[in-house]
Amino acid sequence: MSCAECPEVFSSGLEGVALQIEVDTRFPNFECEGCSISGYSPGKVEPGENVIFLTIHPIHYDDKTGVLSPVAFEQLTKNDLSLLRQVHATRDQFDDVLSALVNRGSEKVGRSVDQCCLLSVDAIRATEDTAGRVFGVYDTAIEKLPAHASVFVRKDYLSDKGTRLEARRLALTVFEPHLVPVATVRSSAEPSDEAESEESGAA
Repeated sequence: MSCAECPEVFSSGLEGVALQIEVDTRFPNFECEGCSISGYSPGKVEPGENVIFLTIHPIHYDDKTGVLSPVAFEQLTKNDLSLLRQVHATRDQFDDVLSALVNRGSEKVGRSVDQCCLLSVDAIRATEDTAGRVFGVYDTAIEKLPAHASVFVRKDYLSDKGTRLEARRLALTVFEPHLVPVATVRSSAEPSDEAESEESGAA
């Protein structure tokens, strides 16, 4: 495999489940993790990198128990699971993503992002079943968000309703132990260039 091949697939126009299946078919065992696949990217997602998955109240939580639900991971089996790469996310980018999540969709009233999962990509990539690795983490940077990454699931987990549910449940077991207050993670994000300039001026 050449790293020139991966960007071709990711920019082919395929989306969602179709893209995940094509990537797994052409590059099994998540081979593209070793490549930077976006022209907007700061580089491939390195071993040991911390990533952030933002969770939305109330739609990602069980309405009876208040704990994180497999519903939080529906996008994993519909499109892909969006992450922020902590080392590359600026505070402005972080805030823009938070705002978009709170204001998206028809259930705007009462939506909030108070918690997120902060974990190493190693924990995601280490998830296995009897057939091997289950999840891959790819650089999927976009122009407005170079810190964007995605979790893909092995294609056999996308074959029917039952396997898709199992993938979401498995993702929950990986992510849920790493829930932390979103405020603590936001405060660690890099200030924007504009903010840095203001701080320098004030000094």
